[in-house]
Order: sequence, then C-alpha cells, then structure tokens
Amino acid sequence: MFLTLSVAVFGLAFFVSGKTQAQVGGQTNATPKDATVQSSDPSSEAGFGGHWVKFDDQGNPVNENSDQPKEEGCFDYYKFGSVSLTEDVDKDAYAPGNDVKVSGVMTNSNAYPIIDGQIIAWVMRNNADVMNNSDHEIDEFVALDNITLKENESRNFEFNWKVPQGVLAGNYKIALFFQASHQYNLAGLYFLNNVYGALKSFTIPSSQEKGAMIDRNNLTANGQKIKLRDLVQKYAQGANVDLNVPLVNQVSLEKKVNVKSELFFWDTSRAENLVKTDQADYDLKVGQSQKVNLKYDNLSSGAYQFRMTMTDGDAKSIVNWRFAVDGFAPRVGFSGLDKFPLKKGESAKLFGCYSNSTYFPKGTGKVIITLQDFQGNQIAKKEYSGDILAQYSLIKADFTPAQDYNQAKVLFEIYDESGKLTNTVTQTYDYSQEKKASTAVSNNSGNNPSNFFKLAILILLGLLGLSVIITVVVIVNRRLKEK
Repeated sequence: MFLTLSVAVFGLAFFVSGKTQAQVGGQTNATPKDATVQSSDPSSEAGFGGHWVKFDDQGNPVNENSDQPKEEGCFDYYKFGSVSLTEDVDKDAYAPGNDVKVSGVMTNSNAYPIIDGQIIAWVMRNNADVMNNSDHEIDEFVALDNITLKENESRNFEFNWKVPQGVLAGNYKIALFFQASHQYNLAGLYFLNNVYGALKSFTIPSSQEKGAMIDRNNLTANGQKIKLRDLVQKYAQGANVDLNVPLVNQVSLEKKVNVKSELFFWDTSRAENLVKTDQADYDLKVGQSQKVNLKYDNLSSGAYQFRMTMTDGDAKSIVNWRFAVDGFAPRVGFSGLDKFPLKKGESAKLFGCYSNSTYFPKGTGKVIITLQDFQGNQIAKKEYSGDILAQYSLIKADFTPAQDYNQAKVLFEIYDESGKLTNTVTQTYDYSQEKKASTAVSNNSGNNPSNFFKLAILILLGLLGLSVIITVVVIVNRRLKEK
C-alpha cells in the first residue's frame, strides 16, 4: 500500500513566544512515559503544490517519476521523518497561569549531522469538526533553536509553555515539528494542519467555557467554503483571492480584539517570505459574528501561506491556510554534507535537493551549491542549468578536502529563467558554536562535559580543603607534644 503525500519539505515557522523557556540536554536513548512518536495523519493527501511523493509502508519516500538516474537521487540523502520526536508533559491537567513542562527525545537517524535545527510547537484545543478543519490553534512558536544532532544521535529536550489566563476550558494538544535551517522539514510538515512530528494531550479545566475566536470552520475563498485539511487549493497564475474569515463572540460581553492577517510566500518560517500584513481592532457584539474581508490580487506563481492571529487579552486564536498559484517558482528543498568535521584526504559529499514549488510540471533555471570556509575560500562547488521539475532533483559534488575543517558554510541558491534568485539557504557548520549552545541551555547531568568539569573542580577543591585540615591538625599535634 502506498500513501501519497505532498511533501515540500522545506518550511519553518519562526514564531517566538516570550512565554517559553527552552533547554536541551545530553545524549539519551530513553523514551519518556506515554510519549507519542510521529503522530501525523498522512491518510489524506496533504497536498500543498508540487513535490508529490509516494511513501511505502515503512514511511520511506518512493520517487517513481524522477528523471534522475535510478542509482542515486534526492531521497538517498533527504529522508522525511529521519529526525524523530517523542513528547511528554509533566501533568495531565493545568490551570490558567500554570507552566506546561514539555520534555522528550529527538533522534537523528541519518548517517550525517543535522545542524541549525528547530523544534516548533503548536498548541491546539479540540474542535468538533476536526476531520475537516483540524483543531482550534491557540499558539505557535519556536520552542528550541540552534540544535545540532550528530549522526545517529539522540538527545533530551525540554521547554515550558505558559497557559494564558484567558484560555477556554477543554482538551488540548501540543504538536511538535522539527526543521533545519528554518526551511527543511524533517519531522512533521509545519505549514499543514494535520501532519505532526509528535503530539501530546492534556486538559485545562478552566472556568471559561466560551470566548471570542476565529471561526475556523467557516472560512471562504472566492465564495467557496474552505476545508483546512483538504488538498491545497490551486489557482491560475495572476489570480485574485478574496478571503472572508468570521470572528465570533460567544460571551455575554462585548469584546474588543486585535486581528493580524499575514500572507507569506511559501510559508511563515522566514521574515523575507512575508508578502503583506493587515492589522486592525474589531468590536465584537454579544453573540454575533463579524467577517474580516481580505483581498490578494494578481498573485505571482508559487505556494502561499495565510495566517490570521486574533488576540483577546493574553489569549489567541490562530488559523493557517495554504494555497498554490500555478506557474514556475523554483525552490531549494534540502542540503548538507554527508560528514562533518571534514578530514584531510577523506572523501566527502556536498548535496542538495531542489524543485519547482507548484503543480506546474517544469521550467528552466540554474542551481548552485557551494561549500566555503569561514574566510570565503571555496572548498567544493557544483552548478546545474536546465529543466527544473516539480519532482525533487539532486545536485551533488564529490570532493576530498586538502586540510581539516571544523568550520564551514554551505550556500545553496536557485534561480529562475530570468536569472532572478528565487530562494537561498546558508548553513553554518561550527561545532564550537554547537557546544556553546547545548551547554548554555542544558540542565541535565548525563554526558554534558561542562558538568563533568564542574564536578572535577568540586572534587579538587574538596581534596585541597581536606589537605589543609590535615596539615593544621598535624601542626597542632606537634606543638602540643613540644609542650
């Protein structure tokens, strides 16, 4: 049995909440109790424009239609789900103002290191219409950043999420995703409403049963009702999209809320993806619904992500919707090194995956992937000019370094037929920075070198103190004997 899943595996939402505390610990192979692994729902086609990929029963991608040589392709290097997450919370129920302590294990099953990783969290309240529109999202943020996972490494992680005072009573979930370089998806698809890397449930028995929120079950686009879990809606090149988003007030008091609407090219992961922002206050009458109308005209080719955030005090209601506009919009999908640090005389590979990011079958462009040292000197480079397909294609450079490298940068660029740079990602390999990041946020003993160092200092100080005491006792005894 094959499951068809549209995986444009490069997106990352850069949502940073001021109410999060994050920690990354040492190595571990333990799994927290009741942890949920890879809680996703690929049973429906989670399309988003382009990159249609089949998965076998073990979740391995099968690229049947690729024009690349069969002996090697993109999926020999990029494996969706190759970073796995387990997740647990410290309690079953929380009150408004409590901290939810989230912990778990992240595992890199690749034979190469993953650098500049992020764990992203969505917090959701159960929705009766979950099968069509997923759960009510109330928060999203980057929980952990600057993560390095060495090949086949597992590490603990931990962060806190504070329950808002204005939260509604209900059953909740925290969904987790793992991305690299704020673009490459390795666990879950952050920009979709039903493909999660891990999922954990808890309850909030608040006294507030009703509130003001976005009515995610009744969005329309160009007069057609949106089902947020459906395949990505496709529009013609240059299309106009007229969105209507209803706000509802279920309480017996008028509510003044702030609504921020954002349209991003591809996804919400990077600030440079932002196309347009609208923000305004709305007065919601008791028991009434008010629609927010947004018009996006003459859209260029590519995949888009719409996000609306309604704020009521410290409580939020969030909706994300993805759609595609036909045409040619090339984009990089994944990149890296098959080993690091690099050793003099040992062969290595620089690799990248790329494609067109819409349903449009192909276009012509140029792809360049470069490896440099920190002084800008080239270590390896590969260029390609020609057809860029909707399926992932591989670009690869085999090289043998002339010296050791503990620091290096990968620059991956893609251009359209006019020579316009449409997407670029820079990856910085620096293990000294990784050590600083991991120890700065770690509170675990485990195999953390800084803890061993502290312990050694304490032992030496203890021995020194004991030596001083013994010396004093010996001197005192001698003087007593002399008397």
